[in-house]
Amino acid sequence: MLKKWFSQAAAAGMLMTLAIAMAACGSTNAAEAPATAKPSAAATAATIPPSPGAGSVITTAETAPPEKTASSNNHVQQAGNDAKPSPAATSKPKKTYELYTVEKPLLMGVAIGDPQDNVAKLHGSPKSTYLMDDAEDPINVYEYDGFHIGFNSLKQVEFIEVTSSGEDPGLNSLRLGQTTAEAAKALGKPDSSTDYVMTYKTKTTVLKLDIDTKSKTVQSIKLFGRAE
Repeated sequence: MLKKWFSQAAAAGMLMTLAIAMAACGSTNAAEAPATAKPSAAATAATIPPSPGAGSVITTAETAPPEKTASSNNHVQQAGNDAKPSPAATSKPKKTYELYTVEKPLLMGVAIGDPQDNVAKLHGSPKSTYLMDDAEDPINVYEYDGFHIGFNSLKQVEFIEVTSSGEDPGLNSLRLGQTTAEAAKALGKPDSSTDYVMTYKTKTTVLKLDIDTKSKTVQSIKLFGRAE
């Protein structure tokens, strides 16, 4: 009987020892098991395979659009679009006129007695007009840029007057503002001359140059008719 009891006790002890050993083993395995924490966003992004043909991982810096910079060609084009033409480029070229001679006295290419239609063909429409009242024969004046032309009641040229140094009136390059010495060189010796005026006469016309007494320069040039 006692022998049987010892056998049972030994068996129970072995079972208890086995249970304790199994419990210890389970605890050790639990401690050694890796944590099941969720992977971080960085780890997830790192494991995502690149798109086909990418060749390398694309970063935010690489995908950002490059800043636009104006090339030198763009600057040249912009300057060309914004630049306005200079007055020299847009102004009409100056006309040249037949020169004044004793045989054919002209000023601005116009002769005394020329019909009004001929003047309009040569110089176009005037900038403005006005009437010079005269009891015997009112004069209708056509104002152009740099010169005036007067017409009598028969619509024929009565006088031509140069009013700007910008015009070359056809007097061998003589213009307003030049000296009396330059006038004599261009036109020759005048028929009459004073400190105030130089005149050149033909059978039908008088070319009159008004002179500034201080500077000795030509201040006005006028061609008008005269009786023979």
